[in-house]
Amino acid sequence: AEEIGHDLTMKTVEVEKVKKLSVDLEKVVVGVIAKIEAHPNADSLKVCQVDAGNKYGKLQIVCGGSNLTENMKVALALVGAKVRWHGEGEPVELAKIKLRGVESSGMICGSDEIGLADMFPKKSEKEILDLSPSNIKAGVLLSVALGLDDTVFDIDNKSMTHRSDLWGHYGIARELSAYYNRKLKVLNPKKISSGAKIKLEVKVENSELCPRYLGLVVKNIKVRPSPDWMQKRLMAIGVRPINNVVDITNYVMHELGQPMHAFDARDLLNKLDKDGSKKIIVRRAKEGEKFRTLDEKDYILKSSDLVIADEKRAVALAGVKGGENSGIKDDTDVIIFESANFNAASIRKTSTRLGLRTDSSARFEKSLDPELAGLGLRRAVELLKKILPETEIASSVVDIYKKKIKANKIKLSEVEIAGKLGLKIPKPKVVQSLKALGFSVSSAGKDLAVVPPSWRAVKDVTTKEDVMEEIARLYGYEKVVSSLPVMALAVPKENKSRTCERMLKNCLSLEFGFCETYNYSFVSPEMITNTGDDKSKYIELDNPVAKDRPYIRRNLLLNLLQNAEANLNRIDKVRLFEIGKTYILEDAGQREEKNSKKVLPKQSVKLGMVLSEKNNNNPFFAMSEAIKNTLDKIGVSEIAFEENFEVAKLMHPVRTAKIKSGGRELGFVGEINPAVQEKLGIPYRTAVCEMEIAKILECVKEKTEYASLSQFPSIERDIAFVVDKKIKHDDIYSSIKNFNELIENCELFDVFEDKEKIGADKKSMAYHIVYRAGDKTLDAKTVDEINAKVLENLKNNFGADIRK
Repeated sequence: AEEIGHDLTMKTVEVEKVKKLSVDLEKVVVGVIAKIEAHPNADSLKVCQVDAGNKYGKLQIVCGGSNLTENMKVALALVGAKVRWHGEGEPVELAKIKLRGVESSGMICGSDEIGLADMFPKKSEKEILDLSPSNIKAGVLLSVALGLDDTVFDIDNKSMTHRSDLWGHYGIARELSAYYNRKLKVLNPKKISSGAKIKLEVKVENSELCPRYLGLVVKNIKVRPSPDWMQKRLMAIGVRPINNVVDITNYVMHELGQPMHAFDARDLLNKLDKDGSKKIIVRRAKEGEKFRTLDEKDYILKSSDLVIADEKRAVALAGVKGGENSGIKDDTDVIIFESANFNAASIRKTSTRLGLRTDSSARFEKSLDPELAGLGLRRAVELLKKILPETEIASSVVDIYKKKIKANKIKLSEVEIAGKLGLKIPKPKVVQSLKALGFSVSSAGKDLAVVPPSWRAVKDVTTKEDVMEEIARLYGYEKVVSSLPVMALAVPKENKSRTCERMLKNCLSLEFGFCETYNYSFVSPEMITNTGDDKSKYIELDNPVAKDRPYIRRNLLLNLLQNAEANLNRIDKVRLFEIGKTYILEDAGQREEKNSKKVLPKQSVKLGMVLSEKNNNNPFFAMSEAIKNTLDKIGVSEIAFEENFEVAKLMHPVRTAKIKSGGRELGFVGEINPAVQEKLGIPYRTAVCEMEIAKILECVKEKTEYASLSQFPSIERDIAFVVDKKIKHDDIYSSIKNFNELIENCELFDVFEDKEKIGADKKSMAYHIVYRAGDKTLDAKTVDEINAKVLENLKNNFGADIRK
């Protein structure tokens, strides 16, 4: 058994446990209660005389079971047996004891006390396991009586979800016969002889949902317990015997993997059944149709559910569970066997929606072989004839099978097999392995032509690789020699875009106090309208994640401004940035599909920034300075800000500029329009910026030239002057910065406008100038002389009126 478990795990399915069923049932026998008397000292206890067979005789047992009756067959644990008291704790060895003064020579057990709770679930706490329905004699070991003297392999079903052929014992037997090169005992029941007494009509309304349906009427049925051999086998796999008809359907399902069902033919209602004819309709449920299952639970069905019906009502939920209105009863004498094949997705949806998962639905969900339905019906009739020889086939076999599955012929060569598997397997071994698994193999020149069997052709084996997997697993994965792949080492290629983004993030956050944000790409129509943009320019989603945000963004600023407004309600200083994609349809990218007129939008990665501070009346210049220094840090030089004449409604008509480097436009910077600012509820003047990462990357220098820092101290001076509004900051900055080599840096720190104090067409500008020499310490006199010349130069070139 251990070897079989190991081989199954290595070649086919994962065996979690190999268990001998008799281990927990040593010294537990079948007993028959001969007499029950009241306990003299305890109302809750009974004194039972139990027949334990010829070997053990009659034993006196004190028991508190709630369902004890005379002649009841019970599980009797003898002295020396190990049980769990009330199903809890570790097993305890029984001894002969006195209970409230009365001697007890063993224990009458509940199913949970001997490890059979799964097989025989208890309905109440004090319920005793009732074995009365079986034909078991007193004194027989319970493990033998229940067929639990066998070995059970617990298989993890996740390892065979793709193998519908393994959901029955026959499929596992087929695998084992291939492993050990043993002949498989082929199940091939003889063809069913037709009867003509009852006419059975079957109508399948949707062959996609029900590819095959077989029906057969059988009469002279006598419902009774199944024979011991069948009961034992069912109980060994955890299936509780019910009666011979139901047990046959369960037996076939677990043996072959083909779910079956049996209807009480008397309960199928037809409009005209005076001649005894019956009609079955496989149809979709009516919306809101009520259905009660065999376990007396009610369900409301939808039109997506598939049902088996007569001409008046549903009698079964197809592939899931039978109906209470047509179940097998003690007096049933005519039955209709159903063996069908249902659409896997349909069964899965119904089972999941109703929370009704059964052994039947679990198998249909795996896409069963339609050919299996015919074999299942023949096997069920064979078993019925074996158990009830007097039964009579009362109709012809109705087989609705419109579209048979045709397996593809797959060609492969020895070279392909060796190349894919890394194994050189002899051709005769390949052929033998495939034939053992049921594949048809023939020669096609130097190649092999392989046709998978019907039980593997549904969706399991369809490609060369699938066939090679079969060869490899049967040959043995453990025979594959482990070796490291041979590959050349190479320096990984740098993703320059990512490097640029990382440098921008570090500089903005660490040096200029900006916080990074991550926003969804969705924007609301209100946000678009409030910023003065046109909704028709935006791409609207057919299935938006959030109903209030049905558009995807063209820029990063809408969400950033929303972030700024939310934060300014709590703090008075906001500096935010985001790097993310924007979606613009005008600059469309590739086509959605080949030959399609639809195109995908251009997706550009951009840097968006927003700056708004309570005490900053010139956010434009603060933003410009941050941009200039950040770009300079990452290797973008010749940065200039040019007047922007094409201003969006979002932006201020004057305080907006293009950002350029060496004549290439990178993006724009500016203040937002005061009217937009008011609509958005932002209390302070706000500057924004947006640049395209790809364009920034084009301007980054591959190599940056570094100069050593001067070891001598600097001297700083501030200057202020009034000029015409038309004068640009860039021109003044260049004039100051390039005036003298001792000027290390120049920074604008204030702009002031007041028509009453300095005139309507004038503005006051203030600059901070840093002087430093590389070879000596400057003195104040030298700096003052140069500073005076700077002012004179501004006066001559720009008409600057120097403020003192």
